[in-house]
Amino acid sequence: MRFTSGHSSHKAVGRRRRRHAGNGKFNRSASTNSAVNQQTGPVNLKTPQHVGGNGRSLISRTPIWARVVVVLLLTLLASVTCVGTLYAASVSRMATDAQRVLTSAESLANSALGCGSDKSLSDISQELVNATNDLNAELNGPQWDFFRDHSRFGSDITAAREMLASVDTLVNGPFTDLLNLSKRLQGFSLKNGSVDVSALMDMPDIVKQAHKDISQQLTKLNKVPTPSVAKVATVLESEKAALKTVDSMLGEYDGLINLLPQLLGEDGKRTYLVMVQNPAELRSAGGMVGTIAAITADKGTITIGDFATTSGWDIPEEPMDDTVLKERQVFGGTFDQYPATTTIDPEFQRVAQMNKYMWLYQKGNEDENVAGVLSLDPVFLQALLGATGEVKLSDGRVLDSTTTVPFFASDLYTDYPDFEQQNNFVSEAAQAIMNHVLGNANASTASPLLKAIRDTSASGHFKLWMADPDEQEALIATGLIDDKASGELSADSQVPEAGIYLSELQQGKQDWYLKTSTTVTKTCGDASASQNALYSGVLDKRITTAVRNTHLGQFTEDQLGDEYTVTFTMKNTLTKAKAESLPDFVNGGSENPVLGGMLYRVVLTAPYGGEITAVQADIDSWDTNTASLYDRQYIMFNQQWIEPGKELTIAYTVRVSSDATHPLNAVTTPVVNADGIETGSNGKVTDECSADTNGANGANGADGANGGKNDAHKGASSDPSAGLDTLDNLKSQISCPVDLKSLAGSM
Repeated sequence: MRFTSGHSSHKAVGRRRRRHAGNGKFNRSASTNSAVNQQTGPVNLKTPQHVGGNGRSLISRTPIWARVVVVLLLTLLASVTCVGTLYAASVSRMATDAQRVLTSAESLANSALGCGSDKSLSDISQELVNATNDLNAELNGPQWDFFRDHSRFGSDITAAREMLASVDTLVNGPFTDLLNLSKRLQGFSLKNGSVDVSALMDMPDIVKQAHKDISQQLTKLNKVPTPSVAKVATVLESEKAALKTVDSMLGEYDGLINLLPQLLGEDGKRTYLVMVQNPAELRSAGGMVGTIAAITADKGTITIGDFATTSGWDIPEEPMDDTVLKERQVFGGTFDQYPATTTIDPEFQRVAQMNKYMWLYQKGNEDENVAGVLSLDPVFLQALLGATGEVKLSDGRVLDSTTTVPFFASDLYTDYPDFEQQNNFVSEAAQAIMNHVLGNANASTASPLLKAIRDTSASGHFKLWMADPDEQEALIATGLIDDKASGELSADSQVPEAGIYLSELQQGKQDWYLKTSTTVTKTCGDASASQNALYSGVLDKRITTAVRNTHLGQFTEDQLGDEYTVTFTMKNTLTKAKAESLPDFVNGGSENPVLGGMLYRVVLTAPYGGEITAVQADIDSWDTNTASLYDRQYIMFNQQWIEPGKELTIAYTVRVSSDATHPLNAVTTPVVNADGIETGSNGKVTDECSADTNGANGANGADGANGGKNDAHKGASSDPSAGLDTLDNLKSQISCPVDLKSLAGSM
């Protein structure tokens, strides 16, 4: 195997494990699983296994910052529409100003939600500020005092003025402060590998002022006399509810915002390790680690270190902690000694700590403050380029939103068969992309960049471990980074997930040619599927070896619930002719006893609170099949060779916890190939039982494994006041592209 850049209680519900740095221990915290659609890339990206909730609105699928913007814009929309109801027929100038507000607000909403806009966020924001100021000035002119004092609409005019004044205060206060901050950030550039983002350290004060201003405006609006026009009264209540919502959503940012100075090195330099995982040689956690760079933050200045191979690293003399000794029994005696092999462990929080431990062991790194470890892969890098534009490598090759994944996963090895060339180009490409992204991060690219990060973190292509658990929680709580970024196995017994993880054993880079399929079937009958299989020796007729009993007896019968049968098929799409045409570095050459063959170490994990009871697979050797690790059952074996054009199948039975309220979801190592990204069953279940049995959604159970997952931010976008339907109705109607003018007409 080449280590190069070429390369608790079972009743716990809705919780994920959080590990403290370096001790191998776990603490518990609420899961913040969110559903997003995976980003579009060079290949047809299939929905990842943990992504569901397709019926959720555009608003609920966006990060909190975008929702804050939209709720503010809807508040503005309501106010402007109210003014128009009373006065548009009287004063054309006011109507013109209102249209300017709506136009700029509409552009800002489209930009914030990632719907596209032909202007930068900075320019749009400035237009909104100017239009709002003009409209507010017009409404507060003396010409309207007469109507206030000498018509029955006095209370309505007062209400309209106060509503627009509250929005104007926020626009000219915190909004303008944020606009000025974005302008400061827009002009930064990467010099000598460093970029100054110290402006972000002002965020805590800006948000603190926003909370204060919102509180003051709510106090004023609560004192406004009840308007005589029912529509005005409704809009007034909606605006108060909206301000409360904005305040609540901003509050979800408070943890991260208050940590920004700390994250950016206010108290001194801190280091973040960036690992590049390569799916061309699969590992349980995604791909082998062959390239690592150190990024430092010091008083707001970020510096990108060189991306370099890990192949020559010194091996630590002692294991990181006592847990490693047990992990070695499952993953192999040397899995923790090389970055390339650490990802045999599917638990990224452990993987990150091991790589930190090994990096600090290298000469010159001993005293560095490693605050976090990030992992990314070609899918993530491609998403970044999709948001910021292309880069050109030294050989003239262009990497962009369609070519990056094929380059890292396939083209690199066929075009540059020399080992040293591969290392150089991997390092060059990773460096060029990160430099390009930081050098082009500004107000206009903020929205697509944040969307790219969220989408790829939800689908397992960007992972994060922070030495300080509070920092990790704060980052995830914003919704900008999905909870899946922690890379932890699910610890929710109610929404069971079984894992199927692959690590390539042969010396080659052929996983671009692997195709997989996963099926989950709920099985019923007088005798369980595992009992029948153990009696007959067969779970799947395609498999030649006998069924193996893997029942551990960890749980009593009353603690276990429904039974499922999982089948996982792997096909080697290479032909013998294609395999022979590939460079030795890809097909394994003379070192590969089966030219073009694939050989995997397979790790099966039971769902939390459940058990794998029987396994049938064409295996080369069994390793630990009775291990209990990280509070669950692990089974590991080396599969037989998959020759070019052939396929092998693994079949096994699973009992989920009696707590389970959803069908079993089978999660696999993301397999990146020319056709897409394959990640497991995606919640689909074939139900052989009656329709009303526990947890089953029948054959149409595509959302079964995802439907019960918590959206930690769902409540943030709902109105805190009951009975105020106007704002909620408007939010439900928002889709790309945003048409605020039409919504205004519907009020």
